[in-house]
Amino acid sequence: MARRKLTPEEKQRSLEEKINNENSILEVFSSMPCFAGIDKCKLSLQDFSVERVEIKNLKQDRSCNLKTSIDGELLSLDIKSEFFGKITISFDTSDFKTPYCYIELIHGGLNFETVGIAGIKNRLANAIDFIKNNYGIIITYSTALFLEIELAYTIAFDKTPNLQLRSFLHKCLSSGYPPNFGNEKSKKNNYDYPILSCKISNEELTVTYDKIEKAKRKRQIRREGSKLENLNVQRFELVLKKNKIKKILGTNSLDLLNDAQLIEFLESKLNSTINVYIRLIEESSIKTKKVIQDVYNKHGPKNYIKALFNQVNNHSLRTLSPLVLDEEIIALTNISPFKNKARTKRTIIESFQNSEEDYSEKNETGLMITWHVRDIFKLFYESLEVAREKGLGCHKDTTSTHTYKHVLKDYPSGYRNNIFEEIIKSNTRNQKNKIRNHVLKEFPDKDLDINKK
Repeated sequence: MARRKLTPEEKQRSLEEKINNENSILEVFSSMPCFAGIDKCKLSLQDFSVERVEIKNLKQDRSCNLKTSIDGELLSLDIKSEFFGKITISFDTSDFKTPYCYIELIHGGLNFETVGIAGIKNRLANAIDFIKNNYGIIITYSTALFLEIELAYTIAFDKTPNLQLRSFLHKCLSSGYPPNFGNEKSKKNNYDYPILSCKISNEELTVTYDKIEKAKRKRQIRREGSKLENLNVQRFELVLKKNKIKKILGTNSLDLLNDAQLIEFLESKLNSTINVYIRLIEESSIKTKKVIQDVYNKHGPKNYIKALFNQVNNHSLRTLSPLVLDEEIIALTNISPFKNKARTKRTIIESFQNSEEDYSEKNETGLMITWHVRDIFKLFYESLEVAREKGLGCHKDTTSTHTYKHVLKDYPSGYRNNIFEEIIKSNTRNQKNKIRNHVLKEFPDKDLDINKK
């Protein structure tokens, strides 16, 4: 069905609302570029009771799905609201079923902010009040148990991270499992997938998505002329189900959980992610060694580098994942069958970089996604340190007009080569330790298990 054309007054109101939304998004990052917190969650209300204190024709309310018995007794009720989320109540006891009351809590509106445990308690109280005031239904309960919780990092960038960076980041944060790119592509670029996901188990899944793109699709902000043109917001979500919550936190009770427990878990998870990060670099090094050897044997000393370059680029286009993570992998790899390995590494890297000059843009290997992901990990650690002091969630600075953004650096070839030269000169027989030690230099103050190996 075609959308009704808006009147000039409606267009103006819509424009003003979008501008206000854009200002609100900028305020979210008025004190820091990244924060950790709880996004959506689902709770089970225990020992609940429902009382109708006001007669309302709920069957005529589109937000409600109400079922009653012949004598008017409430059998089930579903209420969906942009204000709080969704509540589902059932008194069905047939086939050995038990009554339940589930409530799904969301931020509502723009949903760029996240909260801590105190924020979830406030959301729950506000939802109960909203249901009472708008539907004439009083809900009481003894305690609330988490059935699902979304723990999220929300990050503001100065530009959209490329797909390979987001994909590698997501893979690291998903215990090494590759992301599902899904069917949804950005309208701007067929290769710029705005949503990545991974089902680690029935109790744990991860999602990374573009918050700005989502807000545009929901018509909450302007597609053109927006105040957010130089801002991109990515959210990484770790979704935990009931049994996983109880296993890792010891309880799924809202009353018994606090921010400190969640922060401790997130830091532990991040520590293990560094381990995955190192493993993936090691795997890329092994793969790179094999590829270089294969193309050398096939194409000979004069043509193998060109063949290697083409194979690396074609692989990424085909699979949406890099064959060689970046140029540093070449510097780290114990390549064969070459006698002068150091000179060969320099030659390969130089050849890749020469193509940058020819085409006036970086090759995929020159984007240095491992460096960018490493810097994002540091940002995550910083957000957890702030959370220890202020609590989980978004903390605005109402006195600030500045918008904090994480700058995705453009590493020039000279800068890269200075680091590569240090790596090449520090060759060691133990390749695994070389990679591990190289990475861990960036996290000297972290008590990582891998530091003890």
